[in-house]
Amino acid sequence: MRAFIAVDVPQEIRAKVAAVGAELTALASNLVPVKEDAVHVTLQFLGEISGSTAANVESAMQAIEMINFEISLSEIKTFGRRTVYVNVAKGAEALRELYLHISEQFDAEGIQFIGNEYTKYTPHVTVARVKGYIDKKKLFSFLQPYAHAEFGSFMAEAVVLKKSTLTAHGPLYEELYKAKLL
Repeated sequence: MRAFIAVDVPQEIRAKVAAVGAELTALASNLVPVKEDAVHVTLQFLGEISGSTAANVESAMQAIEMINFEISLSEIKTFGRRTVYVNVAKGAEALRELYLHISEQFDAEGIQFIGNEYTKYTPHVTVARVKGYIDKKKLFSFLQPYAHAEFGSFMAEAVVLKKSTLTAHGPLYEELYKAKLL
């Protein structure tokens, strides 16, 4: 199964993110917005894992000892021409700490994952992905009004192991395990 670990985003913020994604489709047909029910903050992408590895991931997640924290989302940015995202304005350092803590737990459990402590983790919420070429100037011009947009704040109270099933209509996510933060 294809899996990842994430922090869920409340529905009212997911709706705001999805609305911007929907507006982006008017800019270019090769901009694929993230569906509202799929908006999240990814902590670790695991790739293809077995059922036994999923059980080890659950065990590693149970060992997370971190207090909950506030996340505030604002500003639309891009990773080059491939990804449009909302920046984590508050809580980014706590998310990085959580990312490293999970990485350490995975190392202790012998769990392989995509990336490692040497990979720079940038906490974000994906709005849309670009499939193919897009005029960078046109994209940045479109995003300019969102440069200082506020999407809201929420408490990160848990991390979630999710299964991702790829379909012709986009990925479908299923919660497999939730670990509450303190």
